[in-house]
Amino acid sequence: MFLGLILFGCVVGGGIYLRKFNQNKIKFKLDILNFCDYLKTQISFNKGLLKDILIDYANQSKTKLKNIILEYLENIGGDKEFKITCNDLTFEEIEVLEMLFGGLGKSDINNQLILIENVRGFLSKNYEIYKEKRQKIGDLSLKLSVCLGLLIMILII
Repeated sequence: MFLGLILFGCVVGGGIYLRKFNQNKIKFKLDILNFCDYLKTQISFNKGLLKDILIDYANQSKTKLKNIILEYLENIGGDKEFKITCNDLTFEEIEVLEMLFGGLGKSDINNQLILIENVRGFLSKNYEIYKEKRQKIGDLSLKLSVCLGLLIMILII
């Protein structure tokens, strides 16, 4: 009986972990969309220095985007091309983000705003698809882990 409860707890804990993991990915993707909105607003209205805009956003970000921005800031003016390594994004999303960071500060304000809007549009579509898919999978993983845990507990008893 005690072993069954322990196994039940482990299986349900695994389901909860998977759900939380998926929620963190969704938060990260939403943070990227908010970053695009922030960039667009700061560039079009405040017209501050790009470095200051990025530092301000990095200081308020609580996701992996903060690390990406800080790596970009370290790489500004460097010889090597900026590359993003992140397991939470698809290959296409990484390419689009690299394109965004590669284009920042390299053209006039209007072209930068168009770039930001195009990147946001692409990422927004992916975010909605991912959010819907992950919510279904997250709920399903929790329900399946509870059922599997109960089944293991019944088999042990």
